Amino acid sequence: MTALLAALGLLTRVPVRRAFSESEVEAATAFYPIIGAAIGSIQVAALWIAVVWLPVPAGDGGASRVPSMVLAVCLVALAVWMTGGLHVDGLADTADGFGGGRSREEVLAIMRDPRVGAYGAVSVVLLLLLKVACLDALIERRAATIPLSLM
Repeated sequence: MTALLAALGLLTRVPVRRAFSESEVEAATAFYPIIGAAIGSIQVAALWIAVVWLPVPAGDGGASRVPSMVLAVCLVALAVWMTGGLHVDGLADTADGFGGGRSREEVLAIMRDPRVGAYGAVSVVLLLLLKVACLDALIERRAATIPLSLM
């Protein structure tokens, strides 16, 4: 149970008011897929709620559905919020480090810097655009449920 709580605290914004030892953090990696599936399941539930409960009035007086692009943006934003942007921040640090560093020491120093540089900003924008575009395509094809639960 301790490893599960450690994984939850490390990978999400869920407040786990406990410090974990190094061995507990190592054991938490076994629960990463479970936490990822939980995050994806929350996204699936949000998608279902939006599709079923949020009809958009159509011009002809009938009910239409929320545009898939709007849903995709909201679902990607939900995932980023639930994780505290952990993966997005890691990508930005990595892109800045490898984009701007010439030596191993420079790369690591840039990656430790809390500021986001041009390489990091561009990589984050491209990542989010790609996620939204892919999710939009899946929603349009009514095929987003399984990939979301596996994210």
